[in-house]
Amino acid sequence: MSVSGDSVTESKTHRYKGGQLTRPDWPSKHDIDSKARNLLPYILEPAEHPDRVVRDTPDAVTIQDKYPKSQVHLLVLPKWQPHRDLHPHDAFEDPDFLAMMRAQVKEAMKIAVPMLKEKMYDALQESGMDKKQAESLLNVRDFQKDFKIGIHAHPSQHELHVHVMSRDMVSWHPYHSRHYQAFNTPFLVPLKLYPLSPDDLRREVNYQNANLLKEDLECWRCGKNFGTNWSDMLGHLDAEFASWIREGSGNQTMQSSI
Repeated sequence: MSVSGDSVTESKTHRYKGGQLTRPDWPSKHDIDSKARNLLPYILEPAEHPDRVVRDTPDAVTIQDKYPKSQVHLLVLPKWQPHRDLHPHDAFEDPDFLAMMRAQVKEAMKIAVPMLKEKMYDALQESGMDKKQAESLLNVRDFQKDFKIGIHAHPSQHELHVHVMSRDMVSWHPYHSRHYQAFNTPFLVPLKLYPLSPDDLRREVNYQNANLLKEDLECWRCGKNFGTNWSDMLGHLDAEFASWIREGSGNQTMQSSI
């Protein structure tokens, strides 16, 4: 589907209290017909994508990532202008916009948690755990700790989007080591850290690219280093998922939180 315009009646135009938000180099680098604008149709015409859209409001639309990197991988796309066309570092300088996006992410989590719980339940049953034990285990699990919520420091897509994804990094869609690093190094900036201070290291392009290009692959859960052996890393992630979903049934505990 082609998109001829870049505005809809549902969009809201807001300005930062300190003046108009601007980032001239960001919008101009992405032509409307480039692959970097692949998220725009979901903002302009969400009703045309019922297979991907899971929530639509006047402020934002939440979709399932077309190329998920985890069991559950959602994107929250704001409709506000000019914010949706800005680099996240700049857009989140607006406290009203940041508050709105945090509220939208909170609602997205109400969708993401049941999705992950269902996938975990199915996996537990497939592993041989009986129905009652699986339900008991998942009913007391703190799913808030099972997700990461953040923004890529240098997004590949023009339209601003927040990733809401389960931590497992196990997906039906094949992906590469570079993608793993993009979600498991400081290249992914947690939403809770915004707004960034002017001198925050995460604003520096060289610092972020160094994280993305790190050669050593480390397990998000146990910290094991696989060097550059991506195939072994993938097998390990599958094994970690099988263990991770059983947390609470033994001595395994999840140390990280959103």
